[in-house]
Amino acid sequence: MKEQNPGIWVPNRGDLERVHASINTRLKEIGTDIIDDLVSSALSARKHADSPYSDHPVGAAVLTTSGEIYTGSNAEVVSFTSTIHAEQAAISSAIRGGSSERSRQFIEAIAVVGPEHSGSLSGPCGLCRQWIREHSNDALILLVDGKGVWKNTTSLEILLPLSFGPENLKNL
Repeated sequence: MKEQNPGIWVPNRGDLERVHASINTRLKEIGTDIIDDLVSSALSARKHADSPYSDHPVGAAVLTTSGEIYTGSNAEVVSFTSTIHAEQAAISSAIRGGSSERSRQFIEAIAVVGPEHSGSLSGPCGLCRQWIREHSNDALILLVDGKGVWKNTTSLEILLPLSFGPENLKNL
């Protein structure tokens, strides 16, 4: 059998320009007041983090498509594998608040803030990216530094390309 090279997939310049334009448009649609509330909510949520083992408190705030904000913080247990991540807690809070009853795809944006003493941004881990994907085709991800300053915005499409979501199971 002749060996085939099916190609290598990477985002091309056109894809990146399209996503960049989409992020800017969506940020303008959300508005600075709501973004400020979202970032502030994530920062407040971090105060309730329980991170005795890692000393890495994280807060997250989810903006739903209906305009509501739900928060969560990480809660560690000694085994770490059972630790609840801030993003999971915020998404669970939104579900508990009824967001998934209106639409399974309810996340418009999520802000994530890590420890105050950390010099780097705390983006969602792979597990949390999949949790976000479960409830959004392409949420905006706002990355906030430890002092509460909004530094970067990306999208789930960039953080989790070629993702697997609920629509992949429709034909089972």
